[in-house]
Amino acid sequence: MKRFGTFVLLGLLCASLQPAKPLRSSTDVETTGSFSMRPFSYYDGKANELLSKMTLEEKIGQMTQAEQDALKDVKDIEDYFLGSILNGGNSDPKEGNSLKAWTDMYDRLQSHALKTRLAIPLLYGVDAVHGHNNVIGAVVFPHNIGL
Repeated sequence: MKRFGTFVLLGLLCASLQPAKPLRSSTDVETTGSFSMRPFSYYDGKANELLSKMTLEEKIGQMTQAEQDALKDVKDIEDYFLGSILNGGNSDPKEGNSLKAWTDMYDRLQSHALKTRLAIPLLYGVDAVHGHNNVIGAVVFPHNIGL
Protein backbone atom coordinates (compact mmCIF):
# COMPACT_ATOMS: atom_id res chain seq x y z
CA MET A 1 0.00 0.00 0.00
CA LYS A 2 2.89 2.32 0.83
CA ARG A 3 4.37 1.68 -2.60
CA PHE A 4 1.04 2.47 -4.29
CA GLY A 5 0.87 5.85 -2.52
CA THR A 6 4.38 6.66 -3.67
CA PHE A 7 3.43 5.95 -7.30
CA VAL A 8 0.30 8.09 -7.00
CA LEU A 9 2.30 10.99 -5.60
CA LEU A 10 4.94 10.55 -8.30
CA GLY A 11 2.23 10.53 -10.98
CA LEU A 12 0.65 13.70 -9.60
CA LEU A 13 4.04 15.38 -9.48
CA CYS A 14 4.74 14.48 -13.12
CA ALA A 15 1.30 15.68 -14.20
CA SER A 16 1.83 19.01 -12.47
CA LEU A 17 5.10 19.55 -14.35
CA GLN A 18 3.37 19.51 -17.74
CA PRO A 19 3.46 22.96 -19.35
CA ALA A 20 0.07 24.61 -19.46
CA LYS A 21 -1.33 25.32 -22.89
CA PRO A 22 -2.20 28.98 -23.47
CA LEU A 23 -5.87 29.66 -23.99
CA ARG A 24 -5.01 31.79 -27.02
CA SER A 25 -1.85 31.92 -29.04
CA SER A 26 -0.12 35.26 -29.55
CA THR A 27 -1.24 35.23 -33.19
CA ASP A 28 -4.88 35.09 -32.10
CA VAL A 29 -4.75 38.41 -30.26
CA GLU A 30 -6.90 41.00 -31.95
CA THR A 31 -4.91 44.19 -32.52
CA THR A 32 -7.64 46.30 -34.06
CA GLY A 33 -10.41 45.74 -31.55
CA SER A 34 -10.99 47.27 -28.18
CA PHE A 35 -8.69 49.74 -26.47
CA SER A 36 -7.11 47.12 -24.24
CA MET A 37 -6.15 44.83 -27.11
CA ARG A 38 -4.11 47.35 -29.08
CA PRO A 39 -0.31 47.19 -28.82
CA PHE A 40 1.44 50.16 -27.21
CA SER A 41 3.03 51.03 -30.55
CA TYR A 42 -0.45 51.87 -31.84
CA TYR A 43 -0.38 55.01 -29.68
CA ASP A 44 3.13 56.20 -30.63
CA GLY A 45 1.87 58.51 -33.38
CA LYS A 46 -0.82 60.03 -31.17
CA ALA A 47 1.63 60.52 -28.29
CA ASN A 48 4.25 62.13 -30.55
CA GLU A 49 1.63 64.44 -32.04
CA LEU A 50 0.51 65.54 -28.58
CA LEU A 51 4.12 66.03 -27.42
CA SER A 52 4.86 68.19 -30.46
CA LYS A 53 2.04 70.55 -29.43
CA MET A 54 3.24 70.88 -25.82
CA THR A 55 5.37 73.70 -24.46
CA LEU A 56 8.32 72.92 -22.19
CA GLU A 57 6.25 74.11 -19.20
CA GLU A 58 3.43 71.70 -20.12
CA LYS A 59 5.87 68.79 -20.46
CA ILE A 60 7.40 69.53 -17.06
CA GLY A 61 3.94 69.84 -15.53
CA GLN A 62 2.82 66.53 -17.01
CA MET A 63 5.78 64.80 -15.33
CA THR A 64 4.93 66.35 -11.95
CA GLN A 65 2.90 64.63 -9.25
CA ALA A 66 1.66 66.96 -6.52
CA GLU A 67 0.27 65.84 -3.18
CA GLN A 68 -3.34 66.99 -2.90
CA ASP A 69 -2.81 68.58 0.52
CA ALA A 70 0.22 70.51 -0.78
CA LEU A 71 -1.83 72.41 -3.37
CA LYS A 72 -2.27 76.00 -2.22
CA ASP A 73 -5.12 76.38 -4.68
CA VAL A 74 -6.69 73.82 -7.03
CA LYS A 75 -6.08 76.34 -9.82
CA ASP A 76 -2.39 75.30 -9.49
CA ILE A 77 -3.39 72.30 -11.62
CA GLU A 78 -4.14 74.69 -14.49
CA ASP A 79 -1.30 77.13 -13.79
CA TYR A 80 1.42 74.46 -13.61
CA PHE A 81 -0.16 71.93 -16.04
CA LEU A 82 0.09 69.22 -13.37
CA GLY A 83 -0.11 65.69 -14.75
CA SER A 84 -0.77 63.78 -11.55
CA ILE A 85 -2.27 64.27 -8.09
CA LEU A 86 -1.62 61.95 -5.15
CA ASN A 87 -3.84 61.65 -2.12
CA GLY A 88 -1.31 60.46 0.43
CA GLY A 89 -1.95 59.40 3.98
CA ASN A 90 -4.03 61.90 5.95
CA SER A 91 -4.97 64.00 2.92
CA ASP A 92 -8.70 63.53 3.20
CA PRO A 93 -11.07 65.92 1.44
CA LYS A 94 -11.55 69.15 3.36
CA GLU A 95 -15.33 68.80 3.08
CA GLY A 96 -15.38 65.59 5.11
CA ASN A 97 -14.58 61.94 4.79
CA SER A 98 -17.59 60.56 2.97
CA LEU A 99 -17.85 58.94 -0.45
CA LYS A 100 -19.52 62.11 -1.76
CA ALA A 101 -16.68 64.28 -0.45
CA TRP A 102 -14.08 62.04 -2.15
CA THR A 103 -15.91 61.96 -5.49
CA ASP A 104 -16.55 65.72 -5.39
CA MET A 105 -12.85 66.35 -4.70
CA TYR A 106 -11.80 64.07 -7.57
CA ASP A 107 -14.27 65.72 -9.97
CA ARG A 108 -13.08 69.19 -8.93
CA LEU A 109 -9.40 68.29 -9.44
CA GLN A 110 -10.11 66.63 -12.80
CA SER A 111 -12.18 69.61 -14.02
CA HIS A 112 -9.20 71.92 -13.53
CA ALA A 113 -6.95 69.61 -15.57
CA LEU A 114 -9.49 69.55 -18.39
CA LYS A 115 -9.51 73.38 -18.52
CA THR A 116 -5.90 73.44 -19.71
CA ARG A 117 -5.10 74.12 -23.36
CA LEU A 118 -4.64 70.44 -24.27
CA ALA A 119 -7.24 69.12 -21.79
CA ILE A 120 -5.08 66.20 -20.63
CA PRO A 121 -6.81 64.43 -17.71
CA LEU A 122 -5.00 63.94 -14.42
CA LEU A 123 -3.44 60.67 -13.40
CA TYR A 124 -4.93 60.34 -9.92
CA GLY A 125 -3.38 58.23 -7.19
CA VAL A 126 -4.33 57.26 -3.68
CA ASP A 127 -1.85 55.97 -1.11
CA ALA A 128 -3.95 53.18 0.36
CA VAL A 129 -1.85 50.03 0.09
CA HIS A 130 -3.81 48.08 2.68
CA GLY A 131 -7.17 49.77 2.27
CA HIS A 132 -8.63 53.10 3.22
CA ASN A 133 -8.58 53.08 6.99
CA ASN A 134 -9.20 56.83 6.85
CA VAL A 135 -12.46 56.52 4.89
CA ILE A 136 -15.55 55.84 6.95
CA GLY A 137 -16.90 52.35 6.23
CA ALA A 138 -14.02 51.27 3.98
CA VAL A 139 -12.37 47.85 4.09
CA VAL A 140 -8.93 47.58 5.68
CA PHE A 141 -6.78 44.70 4.46
CA PRO A 142 -4.23 43.03 6.76
CA HIS A 143 -0.49 43.43 6.31
CA ASN A 144 1.40 40.44 4.94
CA ILE A 145 3.70 40.05 7.92
CA GLY A 146 6.68 37.77 7.50
CA LEU A 147 6.60 37.43 3.73
